Amino acid sequence: AIVDNLDKKGQIILFLNRRGHSTFVSCRSCGYVAKCPNCNISLTYHAKGDFLSCHYCGYSIPRPRRCPSCNSRYIRYFGIGTQKVEKEFKDSFRIDNVLRMDADTTVKKDSHRKILDRFRNRKSDVLIGTQMIGKGHDFPEVTLVGIITADTYLNMPDFRAAEKTFQTIIQAAGRAGRGERAGNVIVQTYSPEHYSLLHSKKHDYIGFYKEEIKLRKALNYPPYSFIGNIIFSGFNKTSVERAAKQAEITLLNIIKKSEVIEILGPAPAPLSKVRNRHRWQIVLKAKQEEHLLETMAKLNKQDIYKKDKISVAMDINPLNML
Repeated sequence: AIVDNLDKKGQIILFLNRRGHSTFVSCRSCGYVAKCPNCNISLTYHAKGDFLSCHYCGYSIPRPRRCPSCNSRYIRYFGIGTQKVEKEFKDSFRIDNVLRMDADTTVKKDSHRKILDRFRNRKSDVLIGTQMIGKGHDFPEVTLVGIITADTYLNMPDFRAAEKTFQTIIQAAGRAGRGERAGNVIVQTYSPEHYSLLHSKKHDYIGFYKEEIKLRKALNYPPYSFIGNIIFSGFNKTSVERAAKQAEITLLNIIKKSEVIEILGPAPAPLSKVRNRHRWQIVLKAKQEEHLLETMAKLNKQDIYKKDKISVAMDINPLNML
């Protein structure tokens, strides 16, 4: 499709919601994975600059030539980011004039506008990028959109995973065929039978809603309930765990074992460590938002965290459960 599109002088957008070159670096000999010492997440390899970086705290190190654990040379790069897509595209199609738009290429002032203007003015016919190119742009000459690894959100521990996947594909697909020529959208996925992908293929909002709402109802997620997310964080892992468990006891005393509010947790947050702060999580579910607000307000008045310097963040119906 790319070759055919280039032959017909159409523009191309390749969308991947992950920057960098490779999402993690591992040793094939001993299984070592390069991780951030400040956050519980693997380091991302950036080919430009030849370094590993954490996208949460900014920690970075030069690319290791040998495994820091076993000293072998079997260091390999796994996963894919926009840098790798750019390199693969140039190697495969022998085209160097490719634009890439992500958080790494838009650091300087006006860089967003310059990249988009170059693409709009046909200085380049290929634009590769993350979600910042996926919505709101009108390029009449774009006749092919490729969505790479559309499953990114589906693997997230978030009840909105299917909804975000559907939205992302619909938005990115909407960049194709906005002019006189028809557009073509190709979605690469490991889950071709997932309902969010099947309905996004047809732009079937109603069909997606009907399937998603059944799951939300069965699991008592919004809009059938309100979610309260409470994150406990601090530099001492034991203190954070203790604070979260003490908060559960306090919440049970506040609620007094009524069925008005459901308590999930406490448990380590999906991102259990960020910027050297350990994180635990409690999730509350309630039919009425007022019950959540009252309960969380009462919990907020407690002094059980101050002695251990624990930070507590509370949110109602958060967009991000990580």
